[in-house]
Amino acid sequence: MKNCDLDFSFFTGDILSNESLRSYNTFGIGGHAHFLVKPRTAEEIVRVIQLCKATTTPYIIIGYGSNVLFPDEEYPGVVIDTKFYFHEIEEQNSVVNAQAGVSMQKAILWFLQKQFTGFSFMAGIPGSIGGCIAMNAGTNRGRIDQLLQAVTYFDGNIVQKVHYPALKDFFSYRSSLFLKNTWCVLSAEFVLDRGDVEKEKKQLQMYLQKRSLSQPLHSKSAGCFWKNPPNQSTGKILEDLGLKGYQKGNIKISEIHANFVINMGKGTCREVLDFVQEIEKIVFQETSIQLEREVQLVKV
Repeated sequence: MKNCDLDFSFFTGDILSNESLRSYNTFGIGGHAHFLVKPRTAEEIVRVIQLCKATTTPYIIIGYGSNVLFPDEEYPGVVIDTKFYFHEIEEQNSVVNAQAGVSMQKAILWFLQKQFTGFSFMAGIPGSIGGCIAMNAGTNRGRIDQLLQAVTYFDGNIVQKVHYPALKDFFSYRSSLFLKNTWCVLSAEFVLDRGDVEKEKKQLQMYLQKRSLSQPLHSKSAGCFWKNPPNQSTGKILEDLGLKGYQKGNIKISEIHANFVINMGKGTCREVLDFVQEIEKIVFQETSIQLEREVQLVKV
């Protein structure tokens, strides 16, 4: 890709070249991006994607980078970061519309201020609205798809809007058609109930406290690295195999929660991949369970 191939003259956001990706993801891992752009509007996101497609330039959309693993090599395309400017949230007739770059935790605080309830199970989940929708983020108490009324997205050709109940078919466990088809989530509509806000606050505090005691929230990680097998816990499987705290080089299985892979220092993507392949091999040999990764590897 040559710089002259991309005409960003329409773009009003920030354009950075040769930008290190380490500070754009919670793993603290990655090489440099040829371009990293921070769009201000949905139209700019769509036009950047169209530009990349027209010039066969690789691209990826990120929010808070809380569930991705970037390569050590230069990403030879455009990283589209939605969290800086594309983060408006508003209510009209009890329907909440949030742009994809809105932090999930900012949305939770906003919901509380507006006296909404029913979302406390999302407490402490990192990432943006767009990322949470793409991954169908959630806990054992619920998933984000249960809160949604509609999603507006760009499928690479046109902007579309899908409503409930058709929206239900877009989601599966820790995945969605948006993720599988690399469709870009632009915004989402939530229909929430107004109720006992004090009770909701107490539930939020309880879930946040439990999360702080059971997960390494202050470590460099991408959250739970593997999906849970049906009716089982990956964390428990790893703990039962004595892998809790296991470390090689800069990469370690958390001593707090065994489904968290931690970057202890200046870890690399290669180190992580070698480490998790070893873990997956051990698990398969001992239990015949093939672990499925939840963290998304960005390919070059």
